[in-house]
Amino acid sequence: MLLTDYLRSEPDLTWQLALQSGVTHGVIRLPENDEFDPTSLSHVRAVTDRFLAHGITPVIVEPLPNALHNHIKLGDKKRDESIEAFIKLMANLRETTVDTVCFNFMAHYGWTRTATTLPERGGAHVTGFRLADFRPDGTEISAEQMWQNYEYFIRAVVPYAEKYGIKLALHPDDPPLKTLARI
Repeated sequence: MLLTDYLRSEPDLTWQLALQSGVTHGVIRLPENDEFDPTSLSHVRAVTDRFLAHGITPVIVEPLPNALHNHIKLGDKKRDESIEAFIKLMANLRETTVDTVCFNFMAHYGWTRTATTLPERGGAHVTGFRLADFRPDGTEISAEQMWQNYEYFIRAVVPYAEKYGIKLALHPDDPPLKTLARI
């Protein structure tokens, strides 16, 4: 069993807390900026090496960078280009300690919350969702189209995931509602 935590790509307080708690492995988020190129082995290595230098072995990437993922989920004109970039990312990951990519198929809205400061025990705040408070922005994608986009993606990438020894994990939708396009 590995003790892991979810960590952003740059050192922050969560890295310190994870290490103080005995965490030795990380579910890592790749950078979400224009400077980071997921098709560049040197860029991917720079991120994983940063974790290793701090005593955390990255084992899972979650999620795919949104610059790729959003086009894949929506099935837009950049879908194939984004899938090709993801395949290159998997080839790069095989050269590191990461052997799993966790992605979601929640088009457009992603992690949807209507509240971010709900009171919880000990004075903590948590997020939440209440359908009555949700305000859609007019973007719509049918469940059928989502499933077609998912199938297209999976058929394209599974042979490469197998080739590179990368496990693929689909995060469940959150919240699972018909009014939000997700699998």
